[in-house]
Amino acid sequence: MEKGILTREKVGEGWKYRTRDGKDFLLSDTKKVIEMIDKEDFSGVEEPPKVTMEAAQSLSEARAKRVLQELIQYAEKSGLNIIPGQFKPEGVGIKEPIIPVPKNLEEAAKNRRVEFRILRVAPEKLKKD
Repeated sequence: MEKGILTREKVGEGWKYRTRDGKDFLLSDTKKVIEMIDKEDFSGVEEPPKVTMEAAQSLSEARAKRVLQELIQYAEKSGLNIIPGQFKPEGVGIKEPIIPVPKNLEEAAKNRRVEFRILRVAPEKLKKD
């Protein structure tokens, strides 16, 4: 709003957002928000959203790597045979939130999560570390 990219209007208990060309804009549409952040020039604003988005992405990637490290350590301590190359930690940052616009710390915490997907991989594609 500081740059005039979005405007907002009080509607009941919430807000209605519009782009500078008058189109409705939903903050809960994460894909559109990310596209706007990538496309627009936010130089000179007090809190640039690109910086916030990059910081969230870095935290997410670090969390994913840490969970993989913990999983590998657990497997070693438990005598389980896993191949670390079978796992790919991927931080999705703000790209896939459970709650797109959290209103408090409890809701924000729900977005800090780790998901596992089990995929079938051909044995010849596995790399041994």
